[in-house]
Amino acid sequence: MVRRLVVVACALLSTLLVTSCAQRVTNRPYWYSRAHPNPPPAAGTHVIQGTVGISQLRGFDTTGGAGNEVRDRSLPMLGGAFQRAFRDGPIQIGIEGGFTFGFDRDRTTVSTGGGAIVVRRDDDVFLLDGFVGAYFNIPMRQGWRLYAGIGPVLQYADVEVEVDDFTAVTRISDNGFGGGYYARAGAELEIGGAALLGLGVRWLDSTADLGGALGNLDVQGAQYGLTLSQAF
Repeated sequence: MVRRLVVVACALLSTLLVTSCAQRVTNRPYWYSRAHPNPPPAAGTHVIQGTVGISQLRGFDTTGGAGNEVRDRSLPMLGGAFQRAFRDGPIQIGIEGGFTFGFDRDRTTVSTGGGAIVVRRDDDVFLLDGFVGAYFNIPMRQGWRLYAGIGPVLQYADVEVEVDDFTAVTRISDNGFGGGYYARAGAELEIGGAALLGLGVRWLDSTADLGGALGNLDVQGAQYGLTLSQAF
């Protein structure tokens, strides 16, 4: 648990550092200017984004080692991102970076025909990923914007499996890093000033080398979230 908290703290501090080092643009971004024509459009648009949602993971299993399998599952998800468009215009192209993390505990039981439990299995899963990719933004009228991003992912995973057959308890715990890719898209609407509220979806396909008995952890699935952003 301490290791998980340290990893999350490092991710949050890294995001704050990137944000604080980013150059602030005082003019309103292009998509804001189309809805409010008085301020001039600004090049180099910055957007800070927070996300809360759920990860619907399929094909989420471990291969190699002891051949343990973690079934398809849903995890609560939190994340943050920083987006920067290199130039202003009807279609903005730039770069983005950020992170997502989630934790979940799942219990599976096997019982006899009479209902007696003979095997109980608990799976604790912690996932953290950092991503950097190409960023595309399309300003719309009435304060809307559409955006998309795609790029590589650095994946961290910590998995603990406990199996209790009521004669002995077996615990396996492994963690490790790996990589993969992501693709995401979303839509946001201005809700006041340069603040935006919207919905986003992100596809994740990655692998983490847990080593030991669990082998490799394959993570594949979609993440759905509510986004709150601030433009500068």
